[in-house]
Amino acid sequence: IPSLVLLDLKIPGIDGLRVCQMIRKDENLKKIKILAISGNAVEEARKQILAAGANDFLAKPFGIDELSAKLEKLIPRS
Repeated sequence: IPSLVLLDLKIPGIDGLRVCQMIRKDENLKKIKILAISGNAVEEARKQILAAGANDFLAKPFGIDELSAKLEKLIPRS
């Protein structure tokens, strides 16, 4: 089981919010950290994905430094 899922909300054939909710409801997966990414940077989209269970949100486009900072926050090195 991974420590983190990088979840693009624009998944062909399924809603990314639904995927996030499914992960949170699964007993084996619910503790996985979820970093959601989306091209929709409006505040309402961020609120929706966090309410669906994502741990954090990153709007596209983003740089490697921004991604690294989010990943470090979610899964700090020991």
